[in-house]
Amino acid sequence: MEKRLCEDEEWLAGRDHRTGLYSLHRFAEKAHDALVAMTPQAAENTVIVFLNLHRFQRYNRRYGYEEGDRVLYRLAASMQANSGILLCGRVAEDHFLFLTDKTSVEEILRGLNHRLQEISYDSLLCIRAGIYDISPADSVIAAGDKAKAAADSLRGKSVGDVFWHYYDQELALAMERRAYILENFDRAIRNGWIHVYYQPVMRTLTGKLCGMEALARWEDPVYGLMPPALFIHVLEENLLIHKLDLHIVRLVCEDYRREVNAGHRFVPVSFNLSRLDFDLCDILDEINQIVLEHEVPKDMIHVEITESMLSDNDIHVRHTMELFHDDGYQVWMDDFGSGYSTLNVLKDYKFDEIKIDMRFLSDSGERSRKIITAVVDMAKKIGIQTLAEGVENESQLDFLREIGCEKIQGYYYGKPQLFDDGVRKLLETEEKVEEAALGRYYDQIGKVNLIDERCIALAEYDGERYRFPYLNERFRTLLEGLRIDSAFLLEEICNDPVFPAYGLLRRESEKLHLGTGKRSTSFVAEGRYFYLTGDCVGELPDRKMLLVFISDMADNKDYNREVELDEAIRSLYQTCENLYICNLEEKKCRSLLSVSENPEEDENWKHDIDPKGFAKDRIYPEDRDRYLEYANPDTLYSRMQNSPRGFVSSYFRTKGQDGQYHWMRHLFVLISKLGRKDYVGIAQTVEEPQLLQNAKIICESEQMETKRMVDGTDVTLQRDCWRNLLYGSGLKICWKDVNRRYVGASRAFLDYFGLSSISEIRSMQDEEQKWNIAGEEYRELEERILKEGIAVKLQPQKCMVHGAVRDVLTNKQPIYRNGKIVGILCYFFDVSDAKENKDPARESMDTITGGLNIRGLMLASERFQKTYEDKKKDFCYFYVDIHGYMEFREKNGKEVGEKLLRRISERMRTAAGKGSVIGRIWEDHYVVICPLEEQGVTENEVAGRIHQELKRIHRVGDIPVTVYCSIGSGRYSEAGSLEKCVLLAKERMLEGEKSHV
Repeated sequence: MEKRLCEDEEWLAGRDHRTGLYSLHRFAEKAHDALVAMTPQAAENTVIVFLNLHRFQRYNRRYGYEEGDRVLYRLAASMQANSGILLCGRVAEDHFLFLTDKTSVEEILRGLNHRLQEISYDSLLCIRAGIYDISPADSVIAAGDKAKAAADSLRGKSVGDVFWHYYDQELALAMERRAYILENFDRAIRNGWIHVYYQPVMRTLTGKLCGMEALARWEDPVYGLMPPALFIHVLEENLLIHKLDLHIVRLVCEDYRREVNAGHRFVPVSFNLSRLDFDLCDILDEINQIVLEHEVPKDMIHVEITESMLSDNDIHVRHTMELFHDDGYQVWMDDFGSGYSTLNVLKDYKFDEIKIDMRFLSDSGERSRKIITAVVDMAKKIGIQTLAEGVENESQLDFLREIGCEKIQGYYYGKPQLFDDGVRKLLETEEKVEEAALGRYYDQIGKVNLIDERCIALAEYDGERYRFPYLNERFRTLLEGLRIDSAFLLEEICNDPVFPAYGLLRRESEKLHLGTGKRSTSFVAEGRYFYLTGDCVGELPDRKMLLVFISDMADNKDYNREVELDEAIRSLYQTCENLYICNLEEKKCRSLLSVSENPEEDENWKHDIDPKGFAKDRIYPEDRDRYLEYANPDTLYSRMQNSPRGFVSSYFRTKGQDGQYHWMRHLFVLISKLGRKDYVGIAQTVEEPQLLQNAKIICESEQMETKRMVDGTDVTLQRDCWRNLLYGSGLKICWKDVNRRYVGASRAFLDYFGLSSISEIRSMQDEEQKWNIAGEEYRELEERILKEGIAVKLQPQKCMVHGAVRDVLTNKQPIYRNGKIVGILCYFFDVSDAKENKDPARESMDTITGGLNIRGLMLASERFQKTYEDKKKDFCYFYVDIHGYMEFREKNGKEVGEKLLRRISERMRTAAGKGSVIGRIWEDHYVVICPLEEQGVTENEVAGRIHQELKRIHRVGDIPVTVYCSIGSGRYSEAGSLEKCVLLAKERMLEGEKSHV
């Protein structure tokens, strides 16, 4: 019995417990003995085979390790049962070695691969094999390594029916190089043989450099320049890849810090991580240490993770990626489409951007284009940005730009190169590099899906001019029908005041803002009706990007709006007393509808434009001079051009069809016809009482403006002055009718109460708004003004504005017309801020952060000094300089910059502890005064707490930020005076006692 147990233990000691096959060392022993025992001829025909189950780790993750063990066991049983296999062993995980005859090896491999398909659930699980011609003199383990090298040479290749490779001279050289790489890797890092090569990334919308990818290159004294394919997999197999990846991150950060310190520009850089990095070290912590050491903003470096290294249930990688996001990094998926579970990966992992595998672009056929279009469409719909790598020609660029792929990378734009070999020169070429402040703006726009069957364009508007960086194919086709053959010509037309829709487009554009929704309008061009919809998809203080949809109404088969418009216009035709078309260049016109004492003249297509004759025949005598100035053909065209809506109008008493004079509105409207100076003249009878009143008022006003004052001053100044008071002065003015109902108000008045227009309160009384706290007293005062004609000056009152009580000084006086009171004119001043500014506490406060300003810090310092003198309780000054704040504010705007300052103050207040005071003395320089003895802490502990709290700031709104600072400290007891204490803290900060957050 004991003998049997010993034999069993000996058997188990040399066997793999999952499969029962020999272990590596026992296999090596048995194989050596077998080879030595063979005849020379038999040994010469023997080969050793390394067998690897391709995608087995993925199979384990998907179906479980128990199922994976079952597959290994059954495959091992098949190997043992195969008479052609002399000896076999399982040497690691899914790796096997066996001896066989070289004449039957390929047949055996086909049989094993077929068997693997039978016993597994996944058809993608298959065999990769390497074959080495072994001899009795060879080390079996060394021979197995060579067979493994042959199998590894198949990595990344589509092998088809031949899934094995023989070890040859080329592989022998590769093995030699592999050994060299392992022996010299650490030396290569120390000696600077491993460099970063940067490949440019271009934004398709602008054609400018917007980023770079960092790629490793090994410039070796023996082998020369080695590309990553020669050494990456060697380092991965030997668990050294994390050292390389961290070295590349360090080199990138060094380049960034050097260039920024020299005042040069830089762009965001992405770098690759291996799946093994997540297991071999705390990769996030390691990268954070490097980034913080060099003070690199985390939005300037992006993490790339290859899709093929991810799986459905890799909890560790997923959690680490979430931590990267939480820390402010962007995480990208590299080689999108190269794996076999793309959709699951997108579902389970959060990516900011995907890089489309260049193999999708290798075939420019329609099928490939449809695949890429579908990928970009899907990415846009789930809020992921897109980058296509491997772009090599202009045709590919044009296609990617058309479908809205945001960025490209490839030899078409630039090859990878050293920083000093061309990257620096590129970054110094201002017109080729995207401004840092525009990066987030274009990223925001890049998420817009441009894959659409409609006519769409991107129109950038800066308040004066339009620019069209993108027009899709259908939009370009529509423009060609209008004889507009380029975006440049479209810009020239839209920015020319002659364009009939010039004012209309600008009014609508001014109303569009990010998040406010779409706006639609219609206009006429070249005699065709167009329907236009716009949506703001990106906005900065000095510009906005509009997504524009345009449709020719005649093309809508289901709902022909053009027909309805024609019908409506025919109906409007009946409201006209006169209607005629004129051309100012020919000075001819044709009457389409008119009252005339000479019908034959009206039927003539071309008769002279004759304002004098028209005025004599049809305009009331008192209105004729005013009409002649209004209809003056020498100024008419420029006035229509300068009008925001493309037309001018006024009111005149005009002879109607009944032979009587009636108030009529006369309009001159530009016709939307490129290259011609045509316009329509219209006269419409005014019947509504309110419109009649307006007509009379306008008439009186214009009659005044046609006269000159004695000193030559134009009376139009009165109107201009009133308009400036209402819309540009900032005065809070309103006027009411005799029933105390609001009639009008200045822009400042509306803004003060949060109103968009007077229509929100027109015809309402103050009691309905509940603005005035003493409402009854307020009403009685206004009734006295209307009844007695008194005027009130600087009357103190309190009103409720946005939930807060405000102090105002009000002025009110009656409005007279023809000696009668017809309303009340009111204007007021808010004096709440003036009162608050007299508060000493407010005089000591920093208005941006809510902390102390320099005055407040001086007062606080005196209190700390007195406490020291009375009780000998020491305190300490901390001088804190926030690095890179000015660049952050310049990039993201003043408002965002001030939000960051407030966040910093909040965190520092938390860190400083009870009894401390926080103040901002200038821009990004803070002072903290801390009573150390009362808190029982040291300077280093307080400085550490400040660093830890600032480290928690990763975002301001949705904008990523990394806060770095320098801190210096000085105790009052060692300085002897307040002035010396501050100087000591500042000197120590400047000396370089930095701690990075």
